[in-house]
Amino acid sequence: MPTDRSSSMFFDDLSEATLRISDLSGETDRSEFTMDIDMVRVLVSLDGETPINGIARDMKVPSEQLHDSVEKLIKMGLIEALESKPKVLDRFFFDSLATTMARMIGPIAPILIDDAVADLGHEQSGFPIQRVAELIDALSVEIQHKEKRLAFQQGMMQLIKEKGYLNL
Repeated sequence: MPTDRSSSMFFDDLSEATLRISDLSGETDRSEFTMDIDMVRVLVSLDGETPINGIARDMKVPSEQLHDSVEKLIKMGLIEALESKPKVLDRFFFDSLATTMARMIGPIAPILIDDAVADLGHEQSGFPIQRVAELIDALSVEIQHKEKRLAFQQGMMQLIKEKGYLNL
């Protein structure tokens, strides 16, 4: 069985973790173990793509209910966490951002967006979703008229909600 992980290495929030069944083909230790029904249901549901909160939603149970089962399966070495790729904003978001910004301040909008993205240490193609509020705030200061600035912020927040960027 793979090396047992200490509890400090477990995810703080397993609901966002994407897991897969461990490769046990080279294992010689065939220890016996028992599993409860939730552990079996988690094992059967793992596809290496769906995070635990998605599995919980499919199973129609709160993700917190699966936390113990997932933790036990990890400790047993039966499942493992996949390297998580940071979720990034897509091209649609940046196109919408440029259009909205251009309506507020004119054709200089794409340059200001590129500068704001670079100032935050990223490129558009890899801009992390969790930093979208910082990006909107950085761009908001470029809009001099208070009413336009507020309309820009509200419009972008509406887009974020409609497209579910923060729920990805």
